This record gives sequence, structure tokens and C-alpha cells, in this order.
Amino acid sequence: MADENSIFVESSISMEERLVNQDYTDLTCYLCLGLVFDTRQCSNGHIACLECVKPLTEKVGSKCHCGEPINLQSLSKSLVANNSVKKLEVYCENHFRLINGKWEEYLDQQGCNEITTIEQSESHQKSCPFNKYLCQHDGCDVELVRVELDVHEKGCVHRLVKCDLCQETLKSVNMNGHIVALCPEINEECLNGCGDTYPRKTRDDHIQTCPDQMIGCPFGDEICKEKDKRKYMDAHAQASWHIAQLVIKTNQNNKELKEENDKLNNLIEQLDYDMMVLETQLDLCIKKKSMEWIIPSDPKASTWKSNRFQIRGCTFYLDFGRNLSGAMNWYIFIDKPAAINYTIEVTEKDGPPFTKKKMSKEINRFLQISSMSAFQRKSETKIKLTIGVLSYTKPLPQTY
Repeated sequence: MADENSIFVESSISMEERLVNQDYTDLTCYLCLGLVFDTRQCSNGHIACLECVKPLTEKVGSKCHCGEPINLQSLSKSLVANNSVKKLEVYCENHFRLINGKWEEYLDQQGCNEITTIEQSESHQKSCPFNKYLCQHDGCDVELVRVELDVHEKGCVHRLVKCDLCQETLKSVNMNGHIVALCPEINEECLNGCGDTYPRKTRDDHIQTCPDQMIGCPFGDEICKEKDKRKYMDAHAQASWHIAQLVIKTNQNNKELKEENDKLNNLIEQLDYDMMVLETQLDLCIKKKSMEWIIPSDPKASTWKSNRFQIRGCTFYLDFGRNLSGAMNWYIFIDKPAAINYTIEVTEKDGPPFTKKKMSKEINRFLQISSMSAFQRKSETKIKLTIGVLSYTKPLPQTY
């Protein structure tokens, strides 16, 4: 409803266009050529608006059009001009309307015919009954006088209203569409034509049980592509041929799964074979050397050391023996850091064979074969050590 907070629509008509007597030659600013306001005059009496002349006073050497220098000290107020301007008669702003970019007088009672002086016009304008205000509802650009605006705002299509059913707030212009298509509380008839009515918000729930909803055969498209209303589908699904088709499809799926499983098994076998070939090729590419020792049974001896041998410039030897706890310590010693593959095979005369193999192990100075600590030498022992040098490496940090 229009009130003191309503937005006043200001007119853009100029004061010159509102003059009752359009002749204001003697009260013209020589700079803007419009009606002079807050008048300043030079020593020769030429007048100008303070707003127009002030920028000139800030420039050194500025002169009036008559040649007199211009500065704020040389300019004086013209009380005569100011008072004359204030007494000029003007029409109210609301005496005019803008038509096709041109201000024209109202020829009926819709405009204000009040005539005041320029001095009185501002006071009149504040209370003029013909002032126009903008409708307060968002999206509406209607401009009306206050009395008419009250009536308009009560029925404005952009006013906010509440839906009586769901209590959602929306513009009046959108209410009909909301009721017809969106309101979740409105009752609607089943879209399938089953005759039931339900709140729109429960439409999805109804569709799940609606007897006239079109559905597919419960055996699925792979068995049956038939579609029919739900109320007829139970009878359709009881047909015996569905079971026969299901058995056929299950057997077909099992066959396909077996074929895929066989393909995977064949692929695994091929990968295993390829890995074996690669390992064989790797062994052929690596320079290897094997050394064998036969150590006779000697219950009193606690340590043994092999002869030294060389591979690709590296010197190796094997050292092993019992520690204080009776466990066997096995070591491979090398004279420079390298990455190696090694295999150690140990066979006792009266015991089972034991083999330890390690791929790509880096050695700084020595390597302890901890997994052989449980081996107990009780009789004559045959040892075969095979070493392949892959590459030389940087020395590892020493730890103490």
C-alpha cells in the first residue's frame, strides 16, 4: 500500500521548460545559456551561474567574454538577478507529460495546473497531489498518483501472496500456473486414467502401484520384451514358457562365463610362460659364475670360509659358522658395492637339500643370508654358490 516510504518518481523536465513566460533573456547565464542560478557577475555586469563559472576561476588567465579577468575575488553576487529568478512564475512539474521524448502540457484533469514562483515551487512539489510514485512490488514499473497507487498495489500482479494449500509464497501472476502444475498439495487425477486421485506430491508413490501403469515383464528384457498394464502383467508372467526361456538363458550365461574363465586361465598360463622365458633370457644376459665346495664333517670346527673368486671385476667369498647360541650365520662378502642375483644350494650327506635364491639384491660389503640360520651342519656338506653381477652401485651409508 502506498505510504510515506513509497518511491517518488522525479521529473526530468528543466526549469526553463516550466516557465510561464519563456522570455528570460536578461537572466541568462552567458556560459550555459540557461536560466542563471546562484548568480555571479564580472565588473562589467555580465552574469553566470556559480556552478558554470567556478571551473574558470581555477585556471590562471581566464577571462570573461568581455575581456575582464575572472577569479573568485573579482566576481560578485548579483542579488538583483537572484531575486528576479526567484520571482519568475513556473508551472508545477506535473503540468507536463513526456510523449515521444518531448514534454507536452496535459490537456485534461490528469495534470496539475498550479502556478508558483520558482522560490515556492519546491514546497509545492513536495505536496502536489499529482506526484507520481512507483509501485513497491518487485518487478512492477507502474507509476501512479498516490490515490490510484493504493488501489493498484492491492491488486498488483507482482504482489506476493501465499498459496492456500501449500503455504508457498509467490507472485500473484504466478499463482495460477503454480496451482495448475506445481502445487504439491493439489489433488490430481491419475495420469494413467485409473480413476484414482491423490495429492500431487505422492504421484511417484501412486505410479509404483497404479494398475494402469505400463510396465515390462518381471522376467526382464532378455527373457521377454512384453510391456502391458500392471493389472494384466501377473497373468502374463504365469505363462510357462517364461521358465523355459529362463533356463535357456541361464545355461547360455553359464556357457559364456565358462568361456571367459577359460580365456582368463589361458591368459594366465601364457603370462607365466612369458615370465619364465624372460627370466631365462635375463639369466643368459647376466655374467654368472658358480663355485662348489665340499666341507668334511668336523665336529670341532665352528667357522668355514671359501676360496675367493671374481665375476666382472668383483671379488667374492662365502663365510659361515656357528654363533654362541648355536645358530648358523651365513655371509657373502664382496670388495665393491654391486647389485647381484645369487643362488646357494646346500646338501648334507645325511640330510635333505636346501636352496636359497634371491633376485636383484644390492650389497655394500657383505650380505647376511638370515633365512639359512636354522640350517645345522651335522655331516659332510656340499655347497654350490652361483652369483650373477647385474651392475655396480653407489656405496651405501655405513652404520655403526
